[in-house]
Amino acid sequence: MSNLEKDLSAHIRKALNRTIIQCAKIQRELIQEDYAISPKKLKNLTRIYRANDSNLSASIKSATTQLSLNSFKRLQNKQGVTIRLSKAKSMFLKGAFLGVRSGGSKLNNTSGFLATRYTNTPNSLSASSSVIRSKNRESKVYYLKTKPFASIALEKSGTLQQRATEIFEKELSKE
Repeated sequence: MSNLEKDLSAHIRKALNRTIIQCAKIQRELIQEDYAISPKKLKNLTRIYRANDSNLSASIKSATTQLSLNSFKRLQNKQGVTIRLSKAKSMFLKGAFLGVRSGGSKLNNTSGFLATRYTNTPNSLSASSSVIRSKNRESKVYYLKTKPFASIALEKSGTLQQRATEIFEKELSKE
């Protein structure tokens, strides 16, 4: 490669890497509008692949795991449990309850788990079944999770794609 091609490749690589970092930050902000997830957890659920000299492409890969409703703020009353998905969005699950693992405290419900005895869940949630034992009784319960994180991130890709193009053009003009 000539010096001109090397210089051009280096400028494009630097612009791509600065763009992908800014896009990852914007993606986290967009997801936090709909879900109250900590920035640290969001960083753990995404991985940034930066451009290098041999591969001039950059991407953001998202984990395919589902988010447990135990990671959101929950409040139990006599009818069920209210889950605070974000500042503006909360969900009420009738008949759900907060359980405590053996040795846990009922006063500190952050260490417990959210479960329900009913299979009718909202469309945006999926359920997995299990059996819990309490004294001499066994009960079938369902643990609830959100849709996969990758599909949550994919919903934001339209907005992110437009912003990424603008950011890349701006970063490329700096070089």
